[in-house]
Amino acid sequence: PAQALLQDEEQRMGDLKKQFAAAVQSMEDEVSALETARDRAAADLARAKRGGGDADGKEGALRDALERRRAALAAKKKELDAARKEAARLEGLRRRAEQEAAALRARAASLQRRRVEAEKKLRDAATARHREQKAAAHELARAKKKAAGGDAEIARLRAQHDRETAALRRRAEEARAKAEKAVARPAVGARPTAAA
Repeated sequence: PAQALLQDEEQRMGDLKKQFAAAVQSMEDEVSALETARDRAAADLARAKRGGGDADGKEGALRDALERRRAALAAKKKELDAARKEAARLEGLRRRAEQEAAALRARAASLQRRRVEAEKKLRDAATARHREQKAAAHELARAKKKAAGGDAEIARLRAQHDRETAALRRRAEEARAKAEKAVARPAVGARPTAAA
């Protein structure tokens, strides 16, 4: 679930980056068109000034059109600058989110490895205990057969068997406790990452 959430967030950040890139490109195209229109209006105004005749009325209209285009161009450039800054900010956020996601994935992989190692230790300890118990039981049975009435020897072997079984059980419990403690302990040097 956490990895799916990280992938969704990475996908969303990538989509936002594409949207902003398209918006910036669209604004750059508009700025280019407005600059062309401004240059054309300036050329028309210059021609009208040179033309004479009814130049005053035409010149005033052309001057007004040129000023409108200049104002539109300035506003569009301002909007483009703001969009570029926002795109840069979002790119920084995306990079930081990717770094945090990579750190979380590495930590999850480390915890998974430690869990697998701890489970293996538990299985190995249980197998060793079972093998030792089986050997002790076999030894007891052989001693019973051999002694055939040597109650003292049987009692000694039983006591030894009980001690060994208790010691094995205690060692297995200690190994299980150590393994569980290793799994529960956070990775050395890992620090929780602050939310952006």
